[in-house]
Amino acid sequence: MNITFLVGNGFDLGLGLHTSYCDFYKWYCSQDDASEYIQRFKKNIEDDLTNGSKFWSDFEIGLGEYSNSFSAETYNQYIACIEDARRKLVEYLDDETKNFQLTNTSDEAIQSFREGVKNFYQELSRAEKAELDHIFQEDIMHDCEIKFISFNYTNVLDKCVSVLAQDPPLKTWNPGNGNRSFKVNPDVIHVHGQLEQYPIMGVNDKTQVKNQEVLKNNVDTAIIKPLCNQALGELWQETALTQINNSRIICIFGLSLGPTDAIWWEKITLWLKDNQNRLLIIYWHTGEIIDQINIYNRIQKISEVQHKILGFANLEETEIDGLSKRIHVIFNTEKVLRINMNNKNTQ
Repeated sequence: MNITFLVGNGFDLGLGLHTSYCDFYKWYCSQDDASEYIQRFKKNIEDDLTNGSKFWSDFEIGLGEYSNSFSAETYNQYIACIEDARRKLVEYLDDETKNFQLTNTSDEAIQSFREGVKNFYQELSRAEKAELDHIFQEDIMHDCEIKFISFNYTNVLDKCVSVLAQDPPLKTWNPGNGNRSFKVNPDVIHVHGQLEQYPIMGVNDKTQVKNQEVLKNNVDTAIIKPLCNQALGELWQETALTQINNSRIICIFGLSLGPTDAIWWEKITLWLKDNQNRLLIIYWHTGEIIDQINIYNRIQKISEVQHKILGFANLEETEIDGLSKRIHVIFNTEKVLRINMNNKNTQ
C-alpha cells in the first residue's frame, strides 16, 4: 500500500525555522537596491502585507497582480523583479537552514517522530480510525511504503526522512491487529525544485497574471509554475503525479491550499474521485485552539477545509458531498511530522 505525504512550509515552521513569507519579507526589504523598479516592487509587497497577505501563495498571487505595473515594452523589468526575489529567497533560506541538523537531537525525539509517521491517523475520530483499519485489513498481504512530496525548496524534510529510512527502519506496523513491513522511501520528490537547483515560484496559470501583455518572449515560463516545470524538463511534476496516482492514502501537511498551486488540488480531487477506496487526510493548522465543546463550530471548520480543496475542481454539489466523506481533517496535530528540536544543532 502506498501512502503519500504532501508537505509544505508548515513543516519547516514546526521545527522552529523562520521560513514564513513574513520572515522573508522583513529581511528582503532590508536589503539595499540600486534599481528604482525593484524598490517599487518591495513597496508593493509591503502594501500587500498591510492588507493581510501572510502565506507564500499570497506572495505568488501578488507576483501575478504586479504585472500590471509593466507593459510589453518593459517586461524585462518584470522579469528582473521576479529573479531578484528568487535569488534573495534562495540566499535567505540557505542561511536560515544551512545549520539544521538532527545529530544532536535526542533519540527520544527522533523515536517520537517515527511513531508519529507510523501512526499518522491516530488523531482521527474513532469512526475514521475504524475506516482506516478496515483499509489495512483489506490490504493485509501487502507492505506499506510512505513517500514524501515536498513543496519546499529546502532540504530540511529530506534530512528528517533520511533518518526514518535508515537501518533499522520502521520494521513492523500493527494497524487493524495485523503485522506488516513498513518502510519510508528516502527519495523526497521536490515539485518546485530546490535551493540549489531551479527553485520555481509563481502562479498556477495565465489567468493569475493580470497583465498578459508581459507574457511575451517566454515570460510565461518564468512566472507560471507548471510551464516552468515543463520548460526545465526535469519531470518533477510528472514524477509527483505518478506517485499520487499510485497512492491509496494521501496526507497533506503544512500547506495552505492556495490558488497558486491549484493544479495540485485539482489533481488530488480527481484522484479521490477516480477510486472510492482512496482516502485523503489533511492536517490543518488553525493558529488557535479548537473548542472541544462547540460541536457546530468544529463541523463547520472541517467542512470549510473540505470545500477549500474540492473547490478547485469543477464538481457538482452531489459530488462534493460524496467526496467530503473521504476527506478527513486533523486540526493542529501534536504528533504527526513533529520533532522536539530543543536539542537541535543550530551553531
